[in-house]
Amino acid sequence: MSADATTATASSTGATGERRPLRVLIAADTFPPDVNGAATFAEQLAVGLAERGHEVHVVAPAFSRHHGSFEEEHRGVQLVVHRLKSYKWPTHAWLRFVWPWSVRKLTAPIFDAVRPDVVHIQSHIVVGRGVAREAHDRGIRVVATNHFMPENCSTTCR
Repeated sequence: MSADATTATASSTGATGERRPLRVLIAADTFPPDVNGAATFAEQLAVGLAERGHEVHVVAPAFSRHHGSFEEEHRGVQLVVHRLKSYKWPTHAWLRFVWPWSVRKLTAPIFDAVRPDVVHIQSHIVVGRGVAREAHDRGIRVVATNHFMPENCSTTCR
């Protein structure tokens, strides 16, 4: 029988051989309160996995100058969201970004604390790319989906 994201469990390292819920780290370049398809997908994935009993952590840019790790309620579910120090995109009303060279430095302590079984990246852009590299170097499996459309950036990123 094959396992999918709703039923998979991590093997225990203990002598009992019991299985436990997955510890999932989701990396997103955009996450609510941002309103867009990628942010909505990331939120729904995180909430759905948490509702199925998995331990879910989200890494995303801070939506203001306030950054750090917080318990946030999303769609009625409490999630741990690690908000990275971010900066406002100068020509956009709400878009914020993390300096690419800082992602691994900012997320290494999160990896150390969370010790995820699997990492899911929402895009190959800044946060996703840095987190994927950190996970690879630590031998952690990475699952990726792409929600970035260059056509959308041509009209909204300017």
